[in-house]
Amino acid sequence: MTLNEAIGYREAMLRGRAQDKAILSLLDEGALPEDLSLKAKLEKIQKETNDILHDDAIVENL
Repeated sequence: MTLNEAIGYREAMLRGRAQDKAILSLLDEGALPEDLSLKAKLEKIQKETNDILHDDAIVENL
């Protein structure tokens, strides 16, 4: 993930950490096999990243 003017540093940092966590989790689960298309891998990573961000937001608001 790269920084841009549309989002602040904190948001970019949170997204980057969630994306790292998502990728590591998916790799650990074997959910990103080599024969899976790049588009399908990206979709899985984006979904997992969004799920992590959602879960983290819920915990933060408790």
